[in-house]
Amino acid sequence: MKNRIKKSLSLWFALVFLFSQPYLYAQNELSLPLNELKLTCAFGTRIHPITKKPDEHKGVDLQARNEPVYAILTGKVLSCGYQPILGNFIQIAHGSLVSIYGHLSIILVKKDEAIGSGAMIAVTGNTGRSTGEHLHFSLKANGIYIDPLKFFLAYFNSRSP
Repeated sequence: MKNRIKKSLSLWFALVFLFSQPYLYAQNELSLPLNELKLTCAFGTRIHPITKKPDEHKGVDLQARNEPVYAILTGKVLSCGYQPILGNFIQIAHGSLVSIYGHLSIILVKKDEAIGSGAMIAVTGNTGRSTGEHLHFSLKANGIYIDPLKFFLAYFNSRSP
């Protein structure tokens, strides 16, 4: 029951964010973070592959091998660098939405840099606490982690005729 509530809240936050900020999408289209999205680990509760303990996965893991990584929307780089869990990472602010890209091999942007939607910002890798090369991708709306795939689905469904 608790998981169902969390998943419902995640979708609710994605939809509220999506429909409460039409100005965000007026001048730029949403881009995908990779050319192709192949999910290897979903958002939510899981058994962590390294610690083997229950863990709240605050993003999605996407299959990738030396792939270009793209900014999903126009924004400004909040931070980038290295941290032990995410490895090489980038955080980009898009209004009250923040996109986070982790386990990168190469970072192509700098803190405070303005980034356009679809701009190449990095190359996937296997840095930090990782079991293999992939892209860890997270979204925070107003400081709350939301399921990126539900966010993308809500966005694209809202634009369908």
